[in-house]
Amino acid sequence: MAALGTSTLFGVRISEIRHDEPGGTDSNEFFELQGTPGESLDNHWYLVVGDHSSFGNPAGSNNPNKGGGVVEFAVDLTGLTIPDDGYLLMGTGSLQIDILGLDVTDVDDLLPNINFENSDNVTHLLVTGYTGIEVFELADQYDDTAVDIDDDDDGVPNASLPWDTIVDAVGLVAVPNTDNPEEYAYGEALGFIDVGPQGSFAPGMIFRASDTGEWEIGNFNLINAAGDGLFLGDAFRGPALDTPGSVNASTIVTPRLFTISPSSARDGQSVVVRGDNFTGVTSVTVGETEATFTFIDDATIEIVAEVAFSGGLVTVTTPNGQASLDTPLEVIFFEKEEIFFEDFTDGLGDFLTVSLASDRDWRHDSFGGDFFAEMSGFNAD
Repeated sequence: MAALGTSTLFGVRISEIRHDEPGGTDSNEFFELQGTPGESLDNHWYLVVGDHSSFGNPAGSNNPNKGGGVVEFAVDLTGLTIPDDGYLLMGTGSLQIDILGLDVTDVDDLLPNINFENSDNVTHLLVTGYTGIEVFELADQYDDTAVDIDDDDDGVPNASLPWDTIVDAVGLVAVPNTDNPEEYAYGEALGFIDVGPQGSFAPGMIFRASDTGEWEIGNFNLINAAGDGLFLGDAFRGPALDTPGSVNASTIVTPRLFTISPSSARDGQSVVVRGDNFTGVTSVTVGETEATFTFIDDATIEIVAEVAFSGGLVTVTTPNGQASLDTPLEVIFFEKEEIFFEDFTDGLGDFLTVSLASDRDWRHDSFGGDFFAEMSGFNAD
């Protein structure tokens, strides 16, 4: 048993963890290590420390009745090396490789089972020289096989621990240690960091941002390669933060464009650009031409249509990047004198409404930011 110790070994660290997801199957749990290509992981172990409540003997009673600090998951990484791309991905055997946009070759190892306990405080560790057994099944954690790094369950790791060195560690927090939880997160106590909670739960996914190296909380809803939520049903309006086996997302938030309305506008007419991450916008262009714009909020910008645009793609630029919309803005202009124009923005304008055969009349309405005149015979006389 070694004394408490940490390592700042360059080139290998925990990079991304999918710990939970909506639904009860947790088919896509994985962990990812980032390191120097070719670096050996001999004598390295990946551990998850939690409580003993989800584990027990075949009779169904916990024996012994452990609190926090129990090693719930342990896998020996001996024989593995960091791949050429610098990311080692290990997932559960049920990992939905195709949905995540992966090839089989992207997964470095599929484990027979990953028991990442949900809803409680847990701690993920990368250590060397672990002296316990590999833990995959629930039955591996009862009687004398259980390893406890906090015998008195006070949130402080034992003076002697069952490994030589801690290479990296991170705690996932459901209930902060200061709130007297039933079990503790040990990331900070071991010299690293605790992350969470996410609302009232432990984070379902965390990752190290590619630009800062700091831990960030990802989306609880699993995101596929197309950026759609696999469980919530509708399109997920956000970056696909699950990037198993490849470079992680950045904390830099780039702008995105969703719609322009109207997509056909006359010279001088206002056009609403909708999206997100517009804060700090420096320019808006239509084609190659700078547009006069007004920043409304992080999701809305107004521009003024000009004949000079001659149509073109709308591009929004911020200090964090730029984004364009596939739908071009068409600018309508008149070569001869304009006799009459009405866009129904403020009502029916100068139109005289006449109804010859109904108790219904013309009315002014809008949909999706577009204004129009409408009359309907539905349920009329």
